[in-house]
Parts: sequence; structure tokens; C-alpha cells
Amino acid sequence: MEKLKWVRFGIAAIAMCIGCSRLAAAQSTCAPFNVTPLDGGRYNFQMNESNSSLLECASLKGVGFTIATAKFDSPTNGAPAAFTSIYRGCHWGICTSSNPFPIQERNIDSATTSVGILQPPGYDNNAAYDIWFSRSSATFWQPDGAEVMIWLNHQGSIQPFGSKVATKTINSAQYDVWTGDQSSWKVVTYVASTPVTAVTNMNLLPFFADAVSRGSLRPSWWLIDVEYGFEIWKGGKGLGMSGFSVRAAAHVAK
Repeated sequence: MEKLKWVRFGIAAIAMCIGCSRLAAAQSTCAPFNVTPLDGGRYNFQMNESNSSLLECASLKGVGFTIATAKFDSPTNGAPAAFTSIYRGCHWGICTSSNPFPIQERNIDSATTSVGILQPPGYDNNAAYDIWFSRSSATFWQPDGAEVMIWLNHQGSIQPFGSKVATKTINSAQYDVWTGDQSSWKVVTYVASTPVTAVTNMNLLPFFADAVSRGSLRPSWWLIDVEYGFEIWKGGKGLGMSGFSVRAAAHVAK
């Protein structure tokens, strides 16, 4: 059954983040729309509990987090309760202070990422990259180009938005490819055939090239944000990630 994609409004985080300095010092939060800078502002943690009123709390350490409290119970054929995550770039107008984006897809020279994942069994969730492209270089609102998702692992009965269209080998690993169109952006999802618990300097460019070849992404669109975390429908306690990093650079004009 097709999962419904939801709009993750980040603007509410501005109001919720009045106490961010205190939360950053304590390195824990239970605020549904909390945004906390990490690593001197290079990254932002976001609770992003946009489809539930149940209590969720997270403990932050380094460029990572562990969900300390969560017992979600959302229908798996609808939107997830939360996409608790860390990002580099601009999420709905809230940007990290150290930011290589926006970069036009055709001009990306390199884009790599690393992360370690802790994913206890028994839940309905995915451990996934959510990578956003806009049709222009603007970063102040919802991206309107493409959403490239990479599911390194998932649990339960959930599945990506759209329809499965192919199986593709990328970076020596096999992925099922799903595509679909939202009201104002395209979605392409790569689901790892074999569960992954960590990646080191994973090259994102082959994913982007494949998305371009399918018409889900255009070379003229701008990369503005790379996020990683958990879309959670059921459960959630104990999910965690560590050592997250994103590096990107544009071609140097000669």
C-alpha cells in the first residue's frame, strides 16, 4: 500500500527554538519541532514530529542522537509520525551555518556522506537519507524540484511513495527504485536490498545521475539539503544514529 508523503513545515521551529541554547547545553529535548545546532552549527538536529501528538524525546551526542522516549502508533498506509533527523543545508528556510549549498546538479563535483545506525527490531520505520532539490537556488520554503530518498534499512510493512520501477546497482550495492509525483515535486527512492548499518564516504553522485536518467531530477535543479534520520510509524525508542557527515563541492571554474 502506498505511503502518503507529508509536508514537513519547518517554520514552526522558529517559535519552538527560543530555548535552543539551553537545549543545546543539555543536549536533550522533547519539543516536537525543536531544532538544535550541532558541531558548531555545521549540522542541525530536528525532532520533526509533524504527524503525532505523542511524547517523543531525544538525547543528542556529537553529530548524532538516540530516541529516548517514543511509542508511536500511526497507520502504516499514511504519513509517518515523525522524521527525526540531522541535516546539513536548508530545511524549509532554516539553514545550517556552515553550508556548501545550493549547488546546481550539473555543477556538483563531489557529494559524500557517512553515518552509523542503531535500529532495534520490532518497529515500523526506515533509516533513510532525504535529499532535496529545488528548481531555483531559493532556500526559504518547501523545495519544489525533487526528493531523493535512500533507504539503507527499513522495518515492518512500510514502503516508499509511488511505484517500484527498477532494480539498480549503485556503488556496488543493489537497490529497488521507486518513483512518484507529488503535487509540486518528484520523488525517487532507492531501497537497499540488503540492510545497511553504516556507510563511510558514500558517493551520492551515482544516485543523482540515475534520478536524472529517469526524469525524476533535472540537471538545472539545485541541491539544497541532505538529511538523515528515521521516518517512524510505530515505536521508536532506541533508534539512533552517530557520526553523521555530509561533504559537497561545486566544480571550480577554469
